[in-house]
Amino acid sequence: MQVAQSVVLHGGFSKHLIHDLHGLCREVIVVGAEPQTLVPGLFSTGLLDSQPPEQALILNLGGVTMAISGCAHPGMEQIVEWGRLLLGRPISWAIGGFHLMDADDAEIARSVQALQALGVTDVLPTHCTGDAAIVAFEQAYGEHCVSGGVGRRLEL
Repeated sequence: MQVAQSVVLHGGFSKHLIHDLHGLCREVIVVGAEPQTLVPGLFSTGLLDSQPPEQALILNLGGVTMAISGCAHPGMEQIVEWGRLLLGRPISWAIGGFHLMDADDAEIARSVQALQALGVTDVLPTHCTGDAAIVAFEQAYGEHCVSGGVGRRLEL
């Protein structure tokens, strides 16, 4: 069995899972409530106030800024705003689940407009974004809406 190099997870996970991961990985990084630098240019937002709890990644690499969510339970707009505050500059990419699968058209439109107002120029919505919201992002962002999913590689 190959051992994972490093795993980053937030402190909202089960203590048993975290304990078990220590035996399976070279390094286990448990993120607390505060934002944390993981390596230069890669940050965790820290444990976000949502149900279920989660963290997001903020990247600032080679002049490209990104917010990468799991399911964005607190809202992708909030994650992008936290990233902007953390980096002191706009976030250009929003990537991941946008948690809009049960949203109505008005809520989806509000989310699209909010991300545009925050300066997001490119999106890659995945799984829990929902089909209707993905179509709305495709219409709003055109070629700057990239389809995503498992195995998707993004060259920047």
